Amino acid sequence: LAEAGEYSIRVLKQTEPQWSLAKLYYISLCGTLYDAPSNDKYYIEFIGDSITCGYGNLGDSSSKDPGTAPWEDGTRAYAFLTAEALGADANIVGCSGIGIDKAWTSFNEAAFYPANSYFRDKNKPLVNNSRVPDLVVINLGTNDALRGSGKTKFSRGVRDLITTVREFYGKDVPIVWAHGMMRNTCFDWTLPVLEQLGGEAAGIYHC
Repeated sequence: LAEAGEYSIRVLKQTEPQWSLAKLYYISLCGTLYDAPSNDKYYIEFIGDSITCGYGNLGDSSSKDPGTAPWEDGTRAYAFLTAEALGADANIVGCSGIGIDKAWTSFNEAAFYPANSYFRDKNKPLVNNSRVPDLVVINLGTNDALRGSGKTKFSRGVRDLITTVREFYGKDVPIVWAHGMMRNTCFDWTLPVLEQLGGEAAGIYHC
């Protein structure tokens, strides 16, 4: 039991939905519940694959199946840690194995991102959040490279994803395409698309 005092409660889900769907119905406590603290000054959305989710990052070479909930901790992956370091709120839209064109999953980002909750109802569209991100970070392409994606379909998918993000949040939301964390990420195909869409002058960056 904690000593009497004023405490902040923070609830985090460490694993991605394909390993473990969860619903929080209630929290039971004794005491007075005050208003929630205000949002952090900045808000970042991260879109990505296993790198974003933390696939297998609790395991080692002896782990029999790293792609399950016990071996994953999204709070130790770059997206969450980046938001923490910047003192920012974060929305993390991640799925291990996913790609722009080719993936280890049976679906790609074009199907996954617009769904409110793909693994519960993939046909229910995302409802625009009234809070627009100050920045959207996309880290995709690793699985496409590993699965042998084609340039034409991949490039079109990059363009379509950026278009979708800006349809959700407005044409001025800054976007950073992160790449190179693991092997080839098809970035030779990505960069020309970013430049065709206006590059840094249009608020589209790469890192």
